Amino acid sequence: MGGRRASEGGMGGPRVPSSDVRTRPVRVVGPAGHLVTVRLTGRAVAALLTVRWLALLVAVEIGLRLLPLPRLCRILAVQLDLESGSPASGLWHVPQVYAPQVRSALRATRWWPFGDTCLRQCLLLARALRSLHPVIRIGVRRAESGAFSAHSWLEVDGASLDPTSARFATLAVPKSDEG
Repeated sequence: MGGRRASEGGMGGPRVPSSDVRTRPVRVVGPAGHLVTVRLTGRAVAALLTVRWLALLVAVEIGLRLLPLPRLCRILAVQLDLESGSPASGLWHVPQVYAPQVRSALRATRWWPFGDTCLRQCLLLARALRSLHPVIRIGVRRAESGAFSAHSWLEVDGASLDPTSARFATLAVPKSDEG
């Protein structure tokens, strides 16, 4: 059998050697319950990340229904700021290194059937960006029609990730006088 080299074409088009395909090593639980390293393509990695964020989204949904928001934030190790009323100082852009995590987290919330997703997205993204110490902020506004609405967004170093956050007044819970 005089085989072709991987770089030569064939009936199905050019074959690409496996070393040229962009893959990423990922550790997963194997059939015997041991961690094994497998190489996955970009799409498979994105799908795996999305499944991971979907699992966390289920936990976030349960937490939102059963726990006070400050406690859920402490469990998720994310910061919630309900004390300072200062507005964001500008718009912050996600560094490229965090882009796959952010895209996967947003993909997980895209068709979430249980209500508004801004708070859920903030909780997931804050978890994804936790090394940057993001802060979850909540704001309110009244539309011209008189309808009241609330929104949440993330801030990093005082700058918002959400361009619509400027439309909302930052919610600040007054500190109680102890004494």
